[in-house]
Amino acid sequence: MIRQTTLFALLVAAGLSLVLFSVKYQVQQLEAELTGIERGIVSEERAIHVLRAEWAHLNDPGRLRQLAEKHLGMGPISARQMNSFDGLAERQPAVTPDVQPVAARPADAGLSRGEKR
Repeated sequence: MIRQTTLFALLVAAGLSLVLFSVKYQVQQLEAELTGIERGIVSEERAIHVLRAEWAHLNDPGRLRQLAEKHLGMGPISARQMNSFDGLAERQPAVTPDVQPVAARPADAGLSRGEKR
């Protein structure tokens, strides 16, 4: 007859093998998830690299100068456009026009007969 300790050892070994089998597949699943996340990170880094290159192109001073001259009629600042604060006129207070309040109109005003709101 099999001794109790041998039977116990076999049961423990079988239990541990089932646990090890389960853990192995969980690790494989997590590794697959990690690989997917790493691929996503690489893809996003490439997209960021492309966006930075586009940003650098769009903000190129020479390109912006050409666009400003072409579409806005702007050019470089000349020396006669520069002025000091002494040359600026004192700021006048804003004049508010006299505005009369509008009387509230009846609720049915502006509606044709038979129309409802």
